[in-house]
Parts: sequence; structure tokens; C-alpha cells
Amino acid sequence: MARLPAPIIALLICSLLAVAQEDPAGANAQERRSVEALRDLAKGEVRKMEALFEDQLTEALIILRETPRSADTAMAMAARRKLAPWANVFPERFIQLIVEAKALFDLRAHLVDVITLTGNPQCAERLAALIGTEGDDLDRICVEGIGYIPGATTQIQQRLITLAAQSESSATRGAVMLALARLKSPAAAPMARATIKDSKLPAERVVAVQALAIAPHAPREDVRLTRKILSEDNLDNGLRVAVLQALREYEPSSENRRILHRALSEEPTELIAAALHSLETVASKESSKGPLIKLIKRKSVDRALRDKAARILCALGLKEGARILVEPFKHGADGERSSNLLQEAAADAYYDLHDFEDAIVYYRRACALVSGSRRARHHVSIARCYARMGSFDKAQNELKKAGYDSFHNFADDPAFTAMKEDPKWGPLFTEDSGE
Repeated sequence: MARLPAPIIALLICSLLAVAQEDPAGANAQERRSVEALRDLAKGEVRKMEALFEDQLTEALIILRETPRSADTAMAMAARRKLAPWANVFPERFIQLIVEAKALFDLRAHLVDVITLTGNPQCAERLAALIGTEGDDLDRICVEGIGYIPGATTQIQQRLITLAAQSESSATRGAVMLALARLKSPAAAPMARATIKDSKLPAERVVAVQALAIAPHAPREDVRLTRKILSEDNLDNGLRVAVLQALREYEPSSENRRILHRALSEEPTELIAAALHSLETVASKESSKGPLIKLIKRKSVDRALRDKAARILCALGLKEGARILVEPFKHGADGERSSNLLQEAAADAYYDLHDFEDAIVYYRRACALVSGSRRARHHVSIARCYARMGSFDKAQNELKKAGYDSFHNFADDPAFTAMKEDPKWGPLFTEDSGE
């Protein structure tokens, strides 16, 4: 039998304990014995739940202790998600662990992340209660966590504002700015603007730029203030990167795009990466095509960045970038039409760059050269292309050609996410849809 989720068990136990406290005046002996039995049952369930929690906590802590916060892993993320329901049931246990882990900064950060996953405003209050009890490191971790709990109260936000005014740590002040911005506090934007204008510390101004981009703000005024930073002499590269990345949060404009396009021709490559990060959101089919194609043709630039530029163009409906990058594969496949491997290599290259239409051409060529399971595999690849393009009926036809009537084997395939979420097609991805 499947085990009930911890929060549901907790609710059942609370109900049992509440009933167990009732012993109406005049209740007979039989009724009292029933209440005692119910109380014993509730206590037994509590003990079982506590034992299960401690077992899962022990397993998760082994993983989290060995995972640096700066090098997160899929195992650590899974461990945090597994603990999150327990943080709703036993929040004080997690607060205790945070307090005790004085020398383990990364573990503390992981535990705060677990608490934030609950989204419980009461957990924000518990984290706020730790502020000022030890030092800047603990304050900063707790502030960061509070920023990801939307229900944090105005009283908690005021406590963060007071902390920023009193703290001598620029890192703590920066954490407060970001937290307030994420909580949509009206205090966030003025604090960020003042820091951008007055601070001499590049790292502190970087955080202020990030906070201003996500805070409630006056968009025209704030984007002008942000862009103005780029005209400063001897500007720190980290601050330039922050400005370029922040431009994706503002309304797309020709001036913002011009700044991003210029950055594509600059060095070091982190400036190019930052500009592409923003162009994913604000690129224009008309004005961004030329700068992106120039970048793609620069073989001295890292291939991953050129690939990203090609994907941006494909998202705009322009295939030139992908075709430039895939040309060697295309040349080989066109030169040897009888080679399944070369057709598949070209198709995969187009698919990776999100040029799904051209990918289909070469997958079909590969499909015509093979039979059996190899052909079925190519039909699945074509189905992925159609699903990515939103042509769900064609995706269904290709999966059927591959031998699938029920698509539950592809329920976790990201290519079919949109198709699975469509009410018309979603039932085909369930186990009982029938093959």
C-alpha cells in the first residue's frame, strides 16, 4: 500500500489527538476505554511518522553534507524536495539543525532551501527569528531563504530593512535588497537605486542592478539608470555582465537591443553570454539577425555560445544560423545519401539547434534507409520535432508508426511536455490509455 504523504498523516494525527482529548462529562467506562485506545493509536502513528522522518533525514543529510552549494547536483535537489514536506510537519527540527550546523555553511544553506520549498509563511517567521542570533553568515542565509517565501509578512520585511541599515556587511545588505525585490516590497527599488548611485563597491552594485530589475519600479527611469552604468570609466566586468543580464527584465527597446548587439562583438566571452541571455527574451527578428549571424560565423567564439545564438534565431523563425553551424554535417549527409549515420548526424545537429523543420528532412532520409527498431527510433525523433513545433496530430502519427498507441513511455520526455499538458492529448501519456 502506498504511504500517505507526511502532511496528510500529520493532519490525521491531529484529528485523532483532538478526538482523544474529548471525554464528555458522564461518559461511561466503555467510552473512556475507547478514548484511551484512540489515544494509543494516535501516539503509535506519531512514533511511526517520526521514525520514518528520521530515516529519510539521515539519508538526505549524508548527501547534503557532501554537496557544495556552488556545485549543486541532481541528487542534492532530489534530497531537498524529499525533505520539504517534512519541514511543514517538523519545522523546529530543521531550525535546530540550522542552528547546530555552525561550521557547515553549505549544509545550512541546503536546509534553508528545504524550508523555502514549503512556501509556508510561518517558516519565514522562524527564519526571521534566527536573524541577529549569531553573525553575518547565518543572517545572509536566512534572508536569502525569506526572499523565496511569498507570504513573508510586512513585519518580517521591516526586520530585513532594519538589518540592512545596521549591517556592516555589503553581502548581507545585498541579500536584503534581493529578498525585498523578490517579495515585491516597495522598499526594494529605492534601496537599489541609492546603492547604484552611491556605492563604490562593484559587487554591491551588481546586486542592486539585479534587485532593481525585478523590484516594483518605474521602468523607464530604472532602465536609464541601469544603462548609464555602462558609460562609466574603468567599469568592472562583473558589473557590465549584470547590466547586460538585467536588460532582459525590462520592456524590449531598440536602445536595449543595440547595447546587447554591441556586446556580442566584445571580449571576454562572459559579456557575450550575458548579452545572449537577454536576447533570448528581447531579440528582434529585424534588428538582431545580423549581429547574431556575425557571432555564429566567429569560429574563435566558444561553440556553445554560437549554438545559443542559432537557437535564438530559430525561435525568431530564422534558420540561417543553424544552417551555418550544421553545414559540415549537411555537406556529409548530402554527399552520401545512402549513409544512415550521416543523415542522422545532420538531423541531430539541426534538432539540437531547434531547427526542427530541417531536422525532420534528414530524419526522414535516415528512416528510408533502415527498418525495424532503427526505423522506429527515427519515427520517434520525428515525433519529437513535431511535438516541439506544436503539431501534435503529426507527432501522434509518427509515434504510431513507431509502434506506440499509448505514449506513457514518453511521459517524462521534455520534447512532449506541451503535448502532454494539452487536454486533448494528455490521456495518451497515462499508463491506462491502452497500447
